[in-house]
Amino acid sequence: MQPCLNFKPIRSLAAALLLWAGSSQAQTPDTVDRLTQQWLATEQQASALMSEWQLQQPMLEQRKALLQAEKEQLLAILKQSDAGQSSVDTRRSELLAEQSNLEKQQQQLTQSLEQLVARQHSLTELLPPPLASAWQKESATLSESPEASQLLQVALAQLGQLADFDNRLSVHEAPIQQADGGELLVKQLYLGVGMAWFSSADGEFAGWGQASDAGWEWHIDTSANAKEIHKAIAIYEKRQQADLVKLPIQLTSSNAQTPLHNVEAQ
Repeated sequence: MQPCLNFKPIRSLAAALLLWAGSSQAQTPDTVDRLTQQWLATEQQASALMSEWQLQQPMLEQRKALLQAEKEQLLAILKQSDAGQSSVDTRRSELLAEQSNLEKQQQQLTQSLEQLVARQHSLTELLPPPLASAWQKESATLSESPEASQLLQVALAQLGQLADFDNRLSVHEAPIQQADGGELLVKQLYLGVGMAWFSSADGEFAGWGQASDAGWEWHIDTSANAKEIHKAIAIYEKRQQADLVKLPIQLTSSNAQTPLHNVEAQ
């Protein structure tokens, strides 16, 4: 609403003063002149105020329009800010839910890997000694509270070693325990993880090894042909030309002494 200056009351007052001065016999020319001057001064002030208002009105209206535009702009910014804050809150809630879900999955994965590593550890005694030693070295790298990545790394490394050992022939030299408690240094020929043969350097002792319910066991067998086992090891080490050899193999993993069957290998 635009302000409006009303000068009618001022002019009416001046006219009333003049009428009063004209009707009064007590008024002198000096009094009339003084009142007239006051009226003229009042008229000049009213004109000055009107002129000033006419000059300032466009600027005031322009300023009012600018303030209104600024107000609308600020209201729009506040509205966008509220909408943006709502969007941020929604996204934050989504991220928190996703994080909670990932943490739950991480916990489940860690528990599964702990069970897998523990299961593999329980199988160590059933493995051929060289492979069991390699598994123990991998397990020794675990910290007291291993993370899922470390558990997975160890589990995969052990499974990789198992697959590699089971898919090839291998020869190792190591001592085995004798019945009297002594140790005998022999060369061992492994056929995967299921069967192995051994022979002493002088060929006096020979036998076989296999996993049983009690773990991996070595058996010195007088009926085993030490020369054939020694020959098979020499062929593997390329100290002798390839040839057919007969090696005893046990078809059961029980602890009972069962007959050995000779199989030919090249």
